[in-house]
Amino acid sequence: RVYITGFVKDDDMLDGYIQECDVCVYPYDRDYYASVSSGSLNLAFANNRPAIAYPTQSFREMNEFKEAIILTQTFAYYELAKELLNVKSKQKLSTEAEAYIELHSWPEQSKRIAEEYKYLLGR
Repeated sequence: RVYITGFVKDDDMLDGYIQECDVCVYPYDRDYYASVSSGSLNLAFANNRPAIAYPTQSFREMNEFKEAIILTQTFAYYELAKELLNVKSKQKLSTEAEAYIELHSWPEQSKRIAEEYKYLLGR
């Protein structure tokens, strides 16, 4: 079963769509989406869904820390299909994706910001 959508304005509706999926696929092109990130990608992580995407600059940068996203080799539809076939049905997120999520979670970011303020205040 496949559900294809364009832009979904309502975050709750998008979250519901993602909860109904086994895998999220992001075929963002290399021109228009070359340097943008995706809130829907964060929802995929939050819902413990694997994500497959074209290798845009921002997604490659995200994967430098840990391979949280399954990136295709090129911007070709058959690469998405190949990676989709390699993902097991209802597969959980990789440990790399879980580590990425934990590192960039609000509680972790709040700790870092608090430490920076302490440093700036000389404490």
